[in-house]
Amino acid sequence: MIRSFSLRHGLLAFALTLFFSGAFSAAPAHAWQYTVQPGDSLYSLGQRFGLPWQLIQGANNVGPNNLNSGKVLFIPDVFTYTVRQGDSLFTIANRFGSAEWAIQQLNGLSSSTINAGQVVKVPTGISRQANKGVNPADADLLARLIEAEASGEPYKGKVAVGAVVLNRMKSGLFPTTIAGVVYDKWQFEPVQNGTINEPASNDSVKAAWDAISGWDPSNGSLYFFNPGKTSDSWMRQRSIITTIGNHVFSM
Repeated sequence: MIRSFSLRHGLLAFALTLFFSGAFSAAPAHAWQYTVQPGDSLYSLGQRFGLPWQLIQGANNVGPNNLNSGKVLFIPDVFTYTVRQGDSLFTIANRFGSAEWAIQQLNGLSSSTINAGQVVKVPTGISRQANKGVNPADADLLARLIEAEASGEPYKGKVAVGAVVLNRMKSGLFPTTIAGVVYDKWQFEPVQNGTINEPASNDSVKAAWDAISGWDPSNGSLYFFNPGKTSDSWMRQRSIITTIGNHVFSM
């Protein structure tokens, strides 16, 4: 779903086909709404709309286990943009209601470096949708947990730790607020030893907001652990999803 920056209705023909099927309807701010049909998955929707499934997940703050038939999803629109002198992923994301991680992922960028004249694809509305209902106190708490759990980990690993908290909120197995998940009994060691009360670094604050904006390097994980620091057999028996730095992320 990519349109030229100068075209406001680049998806009209495709959208009308789905609109008359009863599943697809127009939404404001260069976005679309799609009603989940039986058999849909985040992966299949990503394939259908030509988007990484993680963008759809992040834009709607949903997990793979709560994608129920009849649920209305926000489908980000995508346009091409030519980078101007002085632009950065941060300024572009803020200008168009996107997120740095989303632009980076959609364009296959290995870093945040961009150059004037470069053409990038920008998904709109990511931050507006994903950040709904998150207040600064919640974001600060999440950043402090990230700092305490992953201060020595790569940036992607920091974001993944934050994503685990948000995935738990959506899972139906844990509390439904950031504070509820973080302070859930016996879940996070920093809560028990008091390091949760130490201030977060700028990196951890940024990682918290990237997770809140929808970036999930953990790919839906509900748990993480450092195999070099725990002998917990129950944790080691979980289904492993990915490994980032020293942390194993699992379901």
